[in-house]
Amino acid sequence: NGLYPYGDKEYTLVRGSEDTEGKRLSNGLYIERDGYYFFSTEKIRWRVLEEKNGEMLLFSESVLGSYVFNETNSYNALGYLVGTQKSSNDYAESALRTYITETLYNQIFSTREKASILEKWVFNRPGESAYPLMQGLDTSSKDKIHILSYWEIVDKYQLAVEENLLPCNPVSDYLVALNHKVERVGDRYYSDWWVRTCGSKINFGSRVTYSGVIGTATQCSVNLDHVAGIRPTILLKVQ
Repeated sequence: NGLYPYGDKEYTLVRGSEDTEGKRLSNGLYIERDGYYFFSTEKIRWRVLEEKNGEMLLFSESVLGSYVFNETNSYNALGYLVGTQKSSNDYAESALRTYITETLYNQIFSTREKASILEKWVFNRPGESAYPLMQGLDTSSKDKIHILSYWEIVDKYQLAVEENLLPCNPVSDYLVALNHKVERVGDRYYSDWWVRTCGSKINFGSRVTYSGVIGTATQCSVNLDHVAGIRPTILLKVQ
């Protein structure tokens, strides 16, 4: 399964590359091209957003991966996915959602853990995702893992007013070694991360900046092929 047991821990292996050469790890080592680096697997830390009826809605305390919202050349200048009339910034139709629900979900959860994760309807209110929603249309998906919207972060769970919540923890050494897109602040690396809300234009998405800013669409908009972090949310059965 790609893991290396040693003592009472398991490790994963990453090889240094031209792109990661010179990046500093938290223990002071600098990545060398073609060097081999082992990273111990760790439990994911979650924040409880909501708890009721034997279920908990959990939000990752850190960035667990990164991806584009939609690939370059998958959408046209009018903002539609190529060959469709679907908006390119609609989370329900995005490559980001496919990556999160399929690839990332299978990477971070075991079969046993998946048995306790429930499906949840992910609704996009008017103006929350694709631009057609502003005319009253609705898109939704039913997922076992998803990302939050601007409305959920700011209004529903009021995360933006809690000190140090939005910036999240520094990106892990493992993601740095994998060449995750990061910004260096002092000796550590930080990442912006996607929300599922549309940006200021039909072919823009929105994210929380690496410094924790979640403001107007203009402040937080990026091209859909921008690589940003992922802080997933899951609904867990606890009884």
